[in-house]
Amino acid sequence: MQNKLTLAHAEYYLLRRPLLPVNVFFEINELVNLNYDEFEQALLSKYTGNPELMEAIYTASPELYAEFFKVTRNNAKPDSRLMLTLYKYLSRMSSRCTPYGLFAGCSTGRIGNQTNISYKNAVHRKESRLDMNYVNELINHLQLMPELKRTLSYSVNTSLYAKGEFYRYIEYQIENKKRQYTLASVRKSEFLESLIDAAGNGMSYQNLLDLLLKAATTVEKEEAETFLDELIDSQILISELEPTITGELYMNTLPDQLVNKVSLQLIENIRKINVLLEQGGINSFEEVYQIINENFVTCQSKDLIQTDLFFDHQENQLSAEVTGEITSQLSELYGLSTKAGSEDLDEFKQRFYERYEDREIPLLQALDGESGIGYGRSGKSDHLPLLEGIEPGVKKAAKTTTWTALTLMVNKVFKRAMEAGTAIADLYPGDLEELELREDLEADVPSSLFVFGSVLASSSAELDAGNYQFSLSNCSGPSAANVLGRFCHGDQVLFKNVLETLREDEPDDEGKIYAEIVHLPESRIGNILLRPTLRNYEIPFLGKSSRPSEEQIRIQDIMVSLKDGRIVLRSVRLNKVVIPRLSTAHNYRNGLPVYRFLCDLQKDGLYHSLYWDWANLRDSPFLPRVVYKNLILCKASWTINRLALKDLTGKFELDEDRLITHLAAMKVPRYVCIAEYDNELLIDSQNNLGRQLLYQELNKKGGVKLTEFLSEPGKCFLKDVENRGLANEILFPVSNKKGVLKYILPEVLKPVKVQRTFIPGSEWAYFKLYGGTKTTEKVLVEKIRPYLGELIDQEIIKGWFFIRYTDPNHHIRLRIRMNPDKTNEANQMISDFCGLLKTDVEEGGLYKIQLDTYVRELERYGPDHIENSETLFYYDSVATAEILNMIEGDAGESFRWLLAARGLDELLTDFGLGLEDKLGVFEKISDTFFKEHHGGKALTVALNEQFRTHRQSIRSFLDPKQDEDNGIEEATAEFAKRTAGTKEVIKAISSLFGGHFPADKKGFYLLTSYIHMYMNRFFLSKPRQHELVLYTLMKKHYLAELAIRMKS
Repeated sequence: MQNKLTLAHAEYYLLRRPLLPVNVFFEINELVNLNYDEFEQALLSKYTGNPELMEAIYTASPELYAEFFKVTRNNAKPDSRLMLTLYKYLSRMSSRCTPYGLFAGCSTGRIGNQTNISYKNAVHRKESRLDMNYVNELINHLQLMPELKRTLSYSVNTSLYAKGEFYRYIEYQIENKKRQYTLASVRKSEFLESLIDAAGNGMSYQNLLDLLLKAATTVEKEEAETFLDELIDSQILISELEPTITGELYMNTLPDQLVNKVSLQLIENIRKINVLLEQGGINSFEEVYQIINENFVTCQSKDLIQTDLFFDHQENQLSAEVTGEITSQLSELYGLSTKAGSEDLDEFKQRFYERYEDREIPLLQALDGESGIGYGRSGKSDHLPLLEGIEPGVKKAAKTTTWTALTLMVNKVFKRAMEAGTAIADLYPGDLEELELREDLEADVPSSLFVFGSVLASSSAELDAGNYQFSLSNCSGPSAANVLGRFCHGDQVLFKNVLETLREDEPDDEGKIYAEIVHLPESRIGNILLRPTLRNYEIPFLGKSSRPSEEQIRIQDIMVSLKDGRIVLRSVRLNKVVIPRLSTAHNYRNGLPVYRFLCDLQKDGLYHSLYWDWANLRDSPFLPRVVYKNLILCKASWTINRLALKDLTGKFELDEDRLITHLAAMKVPRYVCIAEYDNELLIDSQNNLGRQLLYQELNKKGGVKLTEFLSEPGKCFLKDVENRGLANEILFPVSNKKGVLKYILPEVLKPVKVQRTFIPGSEWAYFKLYGGTKTTEKVLVEKIRPYLGELIDQEIIKGWFFIRYTDPNHHIRLRIRMNPDKTNEANQMISDFCGLLKTDVEEGGLYKIQLDTYVRELERYGPDHIENSETLFYYDSVATAEILNMIEGDAGESFRWLLAARGLDELLTDFGLGLEDKLGVFEKISDTFFKEHHGGKALTVALNEQFRTHRQSIRSFLDPKQDEDNGIEEATAEFAKRTAGTKEVIKAISSLFGGHFPADKKGFYLLTSYIHMYMNRFFLSKPRQHELVLYTLMKKHYLAELAIRMKS
């Protein structure tokens, strides 16, 4: 089977389940329509008779708990709003597995010989902590205490960097309990620089003060203290009390940090809070609330405590045959996966290359929204008071469908199910054979993944017998830790297993390191960002790292470059490639540009996720369940639109009969989930409460998506102590051992004396000529070529070269090297050149001529080779332009690529390559371009056909003895001139590589750069497609020639 991977699952898994068995919700719904009063009493009794449920309500909403307690204490009749909320809570606690407070929790199990899962008792382990929003309020309060402020140590804001005469950094203000970030700047001074240098790894307030007084002998102590306080208040300096989100839980470490800095009573209060949180329970939480409001900054109870639930087992083992079969079947489906794409990242790559080409520059310089290229929505860097509060509307992009083999297959599966009148669409191995072959699949699927979904079977025995289905939620990467990290604080077994998985699947080595992104975008979000220290290195950015300073990769230490279409980050201090990772499930899409960039980079160029995508069909009123072998890839769904339920007057009101009729017509089952992204609420669509909830959603959103509920009691192999069915989700890591993390450690350029940048009026003039592909080439060969030839003869210029470019508009980039001994004539040349092309601009052939700054590509060609490379480009440009001037009409165009092949062959001969060396070069670069163009079977067949068609022509044009017969003697004479002109240059370049190409990776890269530039000059448009085809034809030609030689 094509597009199949070899995946291996881990020996452990995470089991997630709701607090209550699903039977509870099914049983309570039987009473709703039969006897509402009886239902009401039964629902209330469910809570009042179960202290754990009462605590679950309190944990989720202390306000609701207080209201409910008041109703039950006074034996009052609850209002409909309270009943609806309790109904929703019961649904959540018995059907949804996502851990939340005491509604659902998790446990770690092993994968072994057979399935055996049983619980010790009905008591579960609870891990409670203060809400991170309040933790930050508490720390802000403590830091304002004068006696504490001046006993703390301070370090530099992790976003701060130098830009010219200023430091730039990101600060935030709290508005409505949310952080509003702004790019701020402060002018450099001798005193500020010394403080920032000293506080790099942290320094006490007193030591910073002493340093300042020593440097500024005329400054009074009070003035120095005021200056330091201003640096702290403006967030240039950050205190040691800044909460951590990695490592040990922050509140556990806080008391020790405060010893000898505040009163013993304050420390004891914090320690008592920690003890009470460990004890858990409503009474303990009420006491925590009291201590806080009497001794610290006050808070609302709903924002105070976060709790995670963990289940204890007698046994917790899942069959390895089951996980193995699931893994094997998933590995057959990777043809459904597509490479991760990010519009922001793609735009960044394009703009980066346009601005910096092959240079390596500081990351913060590139991401600076003002002086760099920024990233996506680069945030607020200017103060624009007139526009405060104004958010222009965004035009919705038209929905378009890219019709690929995958899209066609998805539509075929849908059509097949609709024609059969079934709610289940079967996917067959034969369907997968229709997908394009992805030869880069094994290498570009992450080495670490996780599988996430629900097991459906009537019992453990049936599960182990193979009578089960697995409802897939996701199979994704780039790391299993993304979804497991959050639960490691409360489960040491899981923590140890995750560390082992990361060591095996993502090891650091001499050339690269994996680094955890540490960033706290919002205080409240800290609740889901908390995780232990999982990696050897961390990248702190507006967040506090738990690693020692030598194991932190400061954002200011990171350089960025673009290599073979991939973004590469390098730590200057370690001289290693840095691979960022975020081991949480946080949705970072609305974060700061630096944070989004680092997070987006995790998935760049990877088949990081496997799921069923309905593509153009996703808005259909009904979509069937999709099944492949034991796997459910997509649950059935129905889209309910409010417009379909309006009465004749256009009003939308709760009409039981109309809704019942509509649901029946759409064949919606009784138990369904109201779904919004990954949030699902189970309802009974055949009772009044369920329909009320549905109407509420329709009122709010206009349309509601319903999905089928699969974890019915008869399909729950997981049982509680009373043998009642429990819904489940399992999550286990898988490894792709053939996953290759592609990175190139950028060469660090030593300081050189070679000039990099040439502004207009200097030694190099740089023109951009904008127009159509044919027009710009015509102007080049008919006007510019002879004009520059005259200037060479007059020694006014020393050389020139051109390339074609699109940014996104097509243009020719022309660089002309002036003769410094003829300055006046050279300056006049710029005016004369523009005059030469004036008519072309006026008539619209060229629509823009732009004079620009020439920045040499020292990283690509090297400071030792750049001038020789420019000389080679000159001779190559002259030869190419002369030959292009010989091409006329469509007949001439048929010769273009054959002459390009001849020039390519001679260029490699000039560099001393024989037949076998040439074959080796084109085998490598043709394979690279084949992968770049997502090569599959169809492309292979087309390339083979091209070679069969043109094989004899290629052989003829590459044979000098047949030049006269082919009528190309005049053209090949230009290649001969190029050979003569570049002889000494190539000799000089080759001498640095042992006199022979391709001697090593560096030499090969340089040679292929010359080849690429030659190809760029020769073809009108679509240069990379031409490269793919011609490199492949050259490879096949050399293979054939080598075979002939071996036979003779």
